[in-house]
Amino acid sequence: MTIDEAVERKAAHDNQQHAVLRELQYAHQVILAAAAIMTPGQKLLWAVENKSRGVPGKGAFRFHERAVAIFNATGEC
Repeated sequence: MTIDEAVERKAAHDNQQHAVLRELQYAHQVILAAAAIMTPGQKLLWAVENKSRGVPGKGAFRFHERAVAIFNATGEC
């Protein structure tokens, strides 16, 4: 592999990571918006569904886990 090819590969990888992070940030906002309009019963059903799917984490919405991942990637909340 040439240096130019390595640089291109690194740039493509960085672009993909940036795209994944951006999607995580969007998902975080979508989930917060959904949580804001849900009833307590709906939130409980969401938590039960997550548990049945084997989704780990505290709370129905995994807010803290996502917030930490975003902070670790960006340094921002």
